[in-house]
Amino acid sequence: MFTEDGTDGGGSGESGDTGATGFIAPDDIAGQLDSVVYNPGDPATGEPATLEVTGLPFDDGDLSAEYTRDESLDVPGFQAFTGQARSGSRHYTVLVSEQDGILVATSGSGFRGTFFGGANFARQNTFSRPRDSDLSGPNPTVGNVEYRGAYAGVINAATNGGPGVSRIVRTSGDISVTADFTDNQVQEGTITNRRFEDPVVIGDTSGGIISLPAGTALENLNFESTTLESNGTFTGNVLNLDRDTVGSYAGAFAGERAPAVGGVIRAEGHIEALDNAEGPTIFEDGVFTATR
Repeated sequence: MFTEDGTDGGGSGESGDTGATGFIAPDDIAGQLDSVVYNPGDPATGEPATLEVTGLPFDDGDLSAEYTRDESLDVPGFQAFTGQARSGSRHYTVLVSEQDGILVATSGSGFRGTFFGGANFARQNTFSRPRDSDLSGPNPTVGNVEYRGAYAGVINAATNGGPGVSRIVRTSGDISVTADFTDNQVQEGTITNRRFEDPVVIGDTSGGIISLPAGTALENLNFESTTLESNGTFTGNVLNLDRDTVGSYAGAFAGERAPAVGGVIRAEGHIEALDNAEGPTIFEDGVFTATR
């Protein structure tokens, strides 16, 4: 189980171990997603996956809201959960993943004009740095470690979710993150093989229609090099292929000897095919997990 109640335990002992954190994404990325309580379930025993969400408007007043598992909306590496407003006019989608103690979740509603959404992450275990034997390269003291994994996101545009239902558009991709644990840097990160998981039909500024099918390829996104803090967390800028800043990212390494990393992004005006979409600028709330 993961909740909003974790706290950073700080360093301890000679290993520099650092404890669990609460949900800690910066406000500009977290948006309205305060926290989740997630149980991935156990297929071997038949225990179902469950998800509860807090943060207006995703919760149920002052209480957390339990969401329904929907395998049809899974993105590779992420489980999907959905909720429906009591009025029947607003649909919510949450994509969540847990990897070696790092939990990430992104969420959104299917109405672009009044979009609600965000992305957040938490570490539920102890973090410690890799040993020399874990490091790659011809000189292991360089401290470079590469992590590879999956990415999922949502954008502030709607797709057809069935009769009377507008559902948020999902994205997917692969991610690689390279950390230098000797020089305390997240050296680089790249989100590749990005694509729409849903068809997009949206008006453009000239009165026409932009129609893009599911599977449409999207531009890669890059992480600008940034400082790796002593507790294993980091924040930095998201860059497009022209090296222009289009957003920000944040994350944390997790586990003994840091077998995993996870985090969140917020990017805006970064999808060329939707540059001329009418209405507010297109933005994306995304999450990732990766292992070494």
